Amino acid sequence: MEIACSLSKVALFQCFSEEELSQFLKEGGMKLMHYAKDQLVALQGDACTSLDVIVEGRLSLQSIDEQGTVFKARVLEAG
Repeated sequence: MEIACSLSKVALFQCFSEEELSQFLKEGGMKLMHYAKDQLVALQGDACTSLDVIVEGRLSLQSIDEQGTVFKARVLEAG
């Protein structure tokens, strides 16, 4: 299973076998998402309804002030 293989590379999930991860994913209804560079993933104020794990690449967290100025708050790396 592609997702289990990808998650097995993330420190949080390395204590699980690929079989255990596959079972967990099957029961939890997880899915692997792919995003293009500079693609919007979520907006400030959106309700958090899932646990997202960066398996590969990085994610830039940005904040927009009342004047519309964008600030790069942090960059998150895989894992």
